[in-house]
Amino acid sequence: MKIFIEDFMCTVYNDFQKNVDNEVLCDLKGLSFKGGNLPDYTQEINQQLYLLRYFPAYLTEYKYLYKKIVRDTCLESINVLSVGCGSFIDFYGLLFAIESYADSSSDIPIKYIGIDVIDWKYKNNLNNQNVNFVCDSIENFKFNNPDDTNVLIFPKSLSELSDDVLDSFVSIISDTKFSSKRIYLISSIMNIMFTVDEAKYKKIINAFQNIGYTYENYERPQELVKGALLHFDHDFYYPDDIKEYLNTLSRKCINYIENNKNCKSDCEDLDRSPILRTDNISFQVNLLERQ
Repeated sequence: MKIFIEDFMCTVYNDFQKNVDNEVLCDLKGLSFKGGNLPDYTQEINQQLYLLRYFPAYLTEYKYLYKKIVRDTCLESINVLSVGCGSFIDFYGLLFAIESYADSSSDIPIKYIGIDVIDWKYKNNLNNQNVNFVCDSIENFKFNNPDDTNVLIFPKSLSELSDDVLDSFVSIISDTKFSSKRIYLISSIMNIMFTVDEAKYKKIINAFQNIGYTYENYERPQELVKGALLHFDHDFYYPDDIKEYLNTLSRKCINYIENNKNCKSDCEDLDRSPILRTDNISFQVNLLERQ
C-alpha cells in the first residue's frame, strides 16, 4: 500500500505544482468545509489539493471499513455501489482490505460502480472490467432489477446530498428488487455532520426495511481511538516533501514570491497539514438482512 500511495501522490503532486507555479492562490482558500461549505471540485486544482491533503488518510479509513465486510465469509462476492466516489479512493481501499486477508478472501470476486456528479481525475479501474463509473446524480441512478448490490457506501458524501435528491434515491431503493440477502450500509462521516448524516442514513435504512430487510443491532456513528494513523495501520504513509509543501503553501503564491509577504491576513489559511491522525475518522456501518 505504501508504494501505491507514493506513486499516486507523486502524480497528483507533480500536476498540482504545475498549476501552482506563477499563480495567485487566493481561490484555494475556498477549499474548506467550515459552515457546511462545499468546495468547487469542478476545478482541477481543487481536486488535487483535496487529494494531497486527504488521500492517504481516507484510503486507510476505507480499507478499515471494507475489512469489516471482507471478514464476512457469508458474502460470496462484494458488489459495491459507491455514492460520491470521487477519485475511487474507497475502491482502492477495498482492494487493500482484500489483500490484507491472505488466501481465504483473496479470491472474492468484486464488482464496483462509482457514481459522482463530477468526473474526478485520477480514477483508475486498475484493469478490472467490473469497475465502472457513472457521471450523474444519484437521483437518476438505475439499479438492475433484480440487483445484486450488497454494499452501499457513502464516502464522506452523505451530508452533501440535498433532501430532495436523497428522497428520490430512497424511492429508487423502494422500487428495486434486491437479490442479495445481506446488504451493508456504510457511511464515512464528516465529524461536524454526525447529526445530519445519521438522519439521512436512517432514511435509507427505513427504505430497506420497507422492502423486507431488518437489522439485529443498530450501530450508531463511531469514532476511532485518537492517535497516529501510522500506529493504527502500519501501511499508512505520507510523503514528507509533500507535507512540507502544503505546510508552506501560502509562500508558493506569486504574490508572496514577488513581495516576500502575503497579500491578505488570511493567506496563511492555505498552510495546512494533511491528515496524519485518526481524529477525523468517523463512520457508521450496519448489516441489513432479509429473512
